[in-house]
Amino acid sequence: MYLLICLSLLLVSTVPLHSLEDDVAAEVRTVQNEFWAWRMRQAPEFATFAGVNLYNDQLDHYNMTIYTANKDYIVGLLRRLTEVKTRPSFSAMSYDDSINYLILTDMLQTYVDGYDWHLYSVGNPVSFLEGPQLNVGYRFDICPFDTRQDFIDFLSRMKGLSDQIDDMITLMRGAISRQFTNHNVSMGLVIGQIDKIISAGLQGEWFTLYKERVDNSSLSDTDKNTLISEARNTVLNSIIPAYQRLKDFIVDEYVLHTRPGYGVSSFTNGAAFYQAALTWHLSVHMTPDEVHQKGLKEVARIAALMRKIFNKQNFTGSIKEKFDQLKADPQFHTSSKEEILARFNNIVFNRITPKLTQLFKDIPNLPVKQFSRHNLGSVTSKSINQSMKSSSTRQSTSQRTNHHAFYPHRVMPMQYDGPGGVYFAGSADGKRPGVFQVNLQHPETVNFFGMAALSLHETVPGHHLQQIYSLESALPLYRRTMDTDYYYRVPFHFPFYTAYTEGWGLYAEFLGEELGVYEDDYELLGRYSEEMLRAVRLVVDTGMHAKGWTRDQAINYMLKYTSSPRYEVEIEIDRYITWPGQACAYKIGELKLRELRETARKKLGFHFDVRDFHSTILNAGALPIRVLEKVVNDWVRRKVASVIPNPVG
Repeated sequence: MYLLICLSLLLVSTVPLHSLEDDVAAEVRTVQNEFWAWRMRQAPEFATFAGVNLYNDQLDHYNMTIYTANKDYIVGLLRRLTEVKTRPSFSAMSYDDSINYLILTDMLQTYVDGYDWHLYSVGNPVSFLEGPQLNVGYRFDICPFDTRQDFIDFLSRMKGLSDQIDDMITLMRGAISRQFTNHNVSMGLVIGQIDKIISAGLQGEWFTLYKERVDNSSLSDTDKNTLISEARNTVLNSIIPAYQRLKDFIVDEYVLHTRPGYGVSSFTNGAAFYQAALTWHLSVHMTPDEVHQKGLKEVARIAALMRKIFNKQNFTGSIKEKFDQLKADPQFHTSSKEEILARFNNIVFNRITPKLTQLFKDIPNLPVKQFSRHNLGSVTSKSINQSMKSSSTRQSTSQRTNHHAFYPHRVMPMQYDGPGGVYFAGSADGKRPGVFQVNLQHPETVNFFGMAALSLHETVPGHHLQQIYSLESALPLYRRTMDTDYYYRVPFHFPFYTAYTEGWGLYAEFLGEELGVYEDDYELLGRYSEEMLRAVRLVVDTGMHAKGWTRDQAINYMLKYTSSPRYEVEIEIDRYITWPGQACAYKIGELKLRELRETARKKLGFHFDVRDFHSTILNAGALPIRVLEKVVNDWVRRKVASVIPNPVG
């Protein structure tokens, strides 16, 4: 059925939606549908992620020649949107249609504006944060393996990887010639990541995961043998040599030409480029200095909250000294990866989920699969199923809510060394559940007191809850699923509204206080440390990219104020160097959400219902901060009109 729906979307432009020439809403929907269908063709890997399986045999393109053509196509769509605004019936559009118009226009205009910077950004597809050497397993997770054709399609992707990597190398050579490269710190871990794939050979994920799915399928023995044989030859004779070429190029050419300055301000016209990247992520204009000053103010505020707890504990040292003390305390650490996974699962399923209905209503019902030993290693399915059972017996019901429906599918170890945790969204049909991956590369550095805040951010009520509201909403398809890959292309990329998305994740950490998730002062310090991390980011990101800070300056500043160990801080700082502006979106978005909530509370008084406020935010889907502000203010005005028919003043 879903395939038929997708096919109908591809054909929608040939079917008149209305006979009225001046039906603006119909024309806007036509543009929306054409844009989505084009996106699916243009980005086949994103299409698979979005549940559109028409292009599962294809890979995304990494060829400089496509970018101008893509921009020109979007300019054409923008002209049509501009034209419909001149029609008399434009003002008669429904509220939802008018919001969709604003967001679609913003999305397309952002992309066109970013084209001015494409020579700066698109040439660096490989770093320790991005590239074909990362998350191989997730390529399998997003693809269906139900039919013989599914296996053939994925094998086509495997065969195409060699050409894709060669195109990446060509792009990176272009970045060298234009002198718009990554800094060397962005590449430091890449060689090890690639070596892991090369040395694994047929024991690596490319072959073992494919063979596993073939072996577990209902295909005939003949088909199984043929597919496995082709996959083996592809890995040995195509994929592994391609990774070797990528490694040789990076070692022999690219790292010899990485940019000398940590910040992109070292580029020609780099200050303007950073401003463009910052605005792309924030979806509102703020200068680097404004962001920097906001960060300093937030650092001071959060430090004062920490100090209150220190005073309760009769501790008179610095923030760094306090967290050094906690990090040295064995009660907050373990070297057992299994224990860490079990703790995360307990937090998500026993401590957070049963309380969600205090602050949320009409939680979407998206079915998920059960846990298994295969997914969680030595953390048994019995313990997880028991956690789900105990959670469901304590939680009140609503008409739409299924107790197990809004759980993320599983907590899994991250397969590479990256941030502390990351969430991968599921699909609308529930066939691919959400996944919360945690970094267990250095288990001894994971602080127990920081787990609650991270879980709140990545799962519920953070990104998982945010995503399932969006997937079950009445939003147009192009708004339900955002392409959150390819950070390196920013600002020449369709926006996925980082400030909204990550602002909500940080706001979810704040909601943990209202939900009573933080069980003691240590976990509350962990929560403040996580918020401090986001405040510090405003300071160090702008410091390095706009104010000439060195990497050591940024590292020392972060060590002074957060609980993160030095190794983690170095990864964080290198992330900011690699993705200019991205880290600033969290705090700016969270501050806006809290500001909007407080404004609504003051205007509505005892008529304010935080669950309605949250539904307004989540059902709106990802959108620019300036449009989010309009949506909330409009909701407040409607609410005022409904409860106070003749307001005074």
